[in-house]
Amino acid sequence: MATTALRVYPGAGTGLGATQVQAAASLLANCRVVMASCEVPVQATLNAFQLAREAKAITLLNPAPARALPDALLALVDVLTPNESELYQLAGPAHSGSVDDAAQHLLALGVGAVLVTLGAAGCRLYQSGQAPVALAGRSMSVLDTIGAGDTFTGALAAALARGETLAAAMQWANAAAALSVTRHGAIDGIPTRADVAALLS
Repeated sequence: MATTALRVYPGAGTGLGATQVQAAASLLANCRVVMASCEVPVQATLNAFQLAREAKAITLLNPAPARALPDALLALVDVLTPNESELYQLAGPAHSGSVDDAAQHLLALGVGAVLVTLGAAGCRLYQSGQAPVALAGRSMSVLDTIGAGDTFTGALAAALARGETLAAAMQWANAAAALSVTRHGAIDGIPTRADVAALLS
């Protein structure tokens, strides 16, 4: 299986902070979904999600690369999309080894929904007071898994911004991620909306 080398330059987003977030306040006020990852300073994400909450936008966090996150930020996350290893790192060693236990712990900290990506096994959605919803992976010819998680979260955000329910958006994200691994490259592997719709049909 061929893979594409991927480099992450951690310094690229280190200059982001409250000043930049405040400068984008009017943009954030008109968003339906505000999405972030852990590639920028946590404080910047915290500030952005506070503004998003004020605007009643959906906050979506892809916790990659994995790191410990403050409870104050987790309480502002409407949808969290960790993979299994990121889930365990966020939940802590007392909750490692059980996806169910780790996800429930994060819900108890205030996360609105935990949508765990499980690679070829698909994904699983957790929401407080509801039974977990599992979505099986799709059997695809895998060429390159680089970018599959980013494709999942991006497709999820796009579907939510279109007004899809979380359950429907999960279907779109799962299909988009499945298609992404059939192509080379993190960018070139991202499918179009028409590609995803065709797979879902």
